[in-house]
Amino acid sequence: MAFITIEDLYGTAEVIAFENAVINAGKSLIEENIVIVDGRLSIREDADATIIANEIKDLGEEQPKVVTFDITNFSEEQKDKLRNAIKYFSGDKNNMNVQVKIGDEIKPCGAIYYNDEIKKIFDEI
Repeated sequence: MAFITIEDLYGTAEVIAFENAVINAGKSLIEENIVIVDGRLSIREDADATIIANEIKDLGEEQPKVVTFDITNFSEEQKDKLRNAIKYFSGDKNNMNVQVKIGDEIKPCGAIYYNDEIKKIFDEI
């Protein structure tokens, strides 16, 4: 187990990382390195809040998640359904960038909340 102090523009926070998180973090745990910490917040009455880390990795390792819809051969009705579905699934919990492909051209068109169930809905369209 490791006790790690991280800092951002607003202050510092203590991170508790167990053996697997520390081993998988590898060379990310060096001073002045910018990292992403995935974990849960632990709040107790008698102590400052701490983060229990599941994963720690370099900011550069995080690749944006993108789903691409090829609408080259879509009818206007299918395009309208896709447009409405993208609007419906966009909101505060967006986790996937969306882009459409028309021929050889790719255009970004927002972000949506996306999981296996929602993927099935888009596959039907």
